Amino acid sequence: MSAVPPIIPRLIHPQTVILEKPDRDSTVWDEDYREEHGELQYGSRYSLKAQVSYKKFRYKEATKDGAMFAGDGYLFFNRNALAEEGFAVAIDDHIVSISGLSVDYYIIDIVPAGHYNVPYFLMAIFERRKEGRGEGRGGGLR
Repeated sequence: MSAVPPIIPRLIHPQTVILEKPDRDSTVWDEDYREEHGELQYGSRYSLKAQVSYKKFRYKEATKDGAMFAGDGYLFFNRNALAEEGFAVAIDDHIVSISGLSVDYYIIDIVPAGHYNVPYFLMAIFERRKEGRGEGRGGGLR
């Protein structure tokens, strides 16, 4: 009897997503308040494949100690593909394009997903940042 090959899940309808990484070195910081003067600067752009969902949802439960967080959608990335690209998705990454459509989203949380003995995917939850300082998650204090 031969060994059964491991299940390797794949993305459903992968789309091209372009992300910008924050460039904290070129951003001017206020050392007293640990926040940026003006806006956080962004640098290099990266093109990746991801499964996209635009549905607004709540992804963390409310407790007596905190609020429930809501995202405007999420991107599903294959962890192996990210490793091959040498790319790490992180909170505050700016999503500038999905399938050639210009968007203005920011990654607010990253959750491992698609467990087949190990998590094969990363779910990057995104939101549209609100106008004004510190209103979106990830704004203000660092």
